[in-house]
Amino acid sequence: MTWRDEEINLLKTLSYRLHELSVLVVEDDKVMATITSKILLREGYRVEVVTNGDEAWQKIMHQPPDLIISDWSMPQTSGLALCQRIKLNVEHVHLQSIYFIMQTVHDSSQHRELALQAGADEFLTKPVDPTEIKARVLAGFRYTLLRKSLEIANGRISAYRSQLFAVQMVSPECRLLNLRALTKALPHFKERMQIQQGTLGAMRAVVQDWGAIAQGYPSHIQNELVEAVSGRLLNQIPSHGLTYYLQQGVFLCLIPDATELLCAETTQRIHHSISSRSVVVSFNLSFLVLVEVTSTLYFGPKLDELTVDHLLASGPQ
Repeated sequence: MTWRDEEINLLKTLSYRLHELSVLVVEDDKVMATITSKILLREGYRVEVVTNGDEAWQKIMHQPPDLIISDWSMPQTSGLALCQRIKLNVEHVHLQSIYFIMQTVHDSSQHRELALQAGADEFLTKPVDPTEIKARVLAGFRYTLLRKSLEIANGRISAYRSQLFAVQMVSPECRLLNLRALTKALPHFKERMQIQQGTLGAMRAVVQDWGAIAQGYPSHIQNELVEAVSGRLLNQIPSHGLTYYLQQGVFLCLIPDATELLCAETTQRIHHSISSRSVVVSFNLSFLVLVEVTSTLYFGPKLDELTVDHLLASGPQ
């Protein structure tokens, strides 16, 4: 692919985005400002013109542009000072990624070096050829779009990592929260109940004869069985409760602000829902699942002493 082909492809990529790309022209020379803005407007960019660095800074703080073309020598705040304020800003670090093109009548290596040290991304010597302005601005936007694409990609990666982290808190057998999620959630449950001087109901449902099921059937049959039980269990738990699958046929439900009556009624519903009819899994295997459900109400000192290890160790009572 030739350079021209690459340019055409880039222009096609940018063509649908031009109306979104904004340029701030900072120029105290009205003639130069008019020429520059007309060139950019014909290219389809959104253009704003200001006459000094102070006015530019106010615009930037209100709505940061995608690219800045600034004259070097201006009254009040110069283009060099404006560039430094943007590129070296530690309070508003998001401004540092704005592409900054410095324009000046000076064409010495010292001026170029000073502009680059101030953070300028590009340096143009006046008078500037319109073709050169368009080319430099296009190159600047190529950088800007690449940066934005990387930001989007990084955002997706972060979201994917969050999803992975969330998946690590969900049991693959039945998509209920797992032991890791319980470990993270229990301190928050306890703190909330302690502040409100409330209660925390813990209901434990254990599938009887799970050892025999685990030994006699493959893992996918076990998983289907767990998923079926978890579905029936979720239908009986109060909407403000959370249900966990801990291990080997053991389920745990935490219900904030529970009462003894609520726990007793929920226990009966769970028993009836799970054990009243058989569970059918692959190959038309049918299981009559028997569960033993126990409940404990934690409050006051008893709540202070509650730990995950205690919940794991507690059996049917």
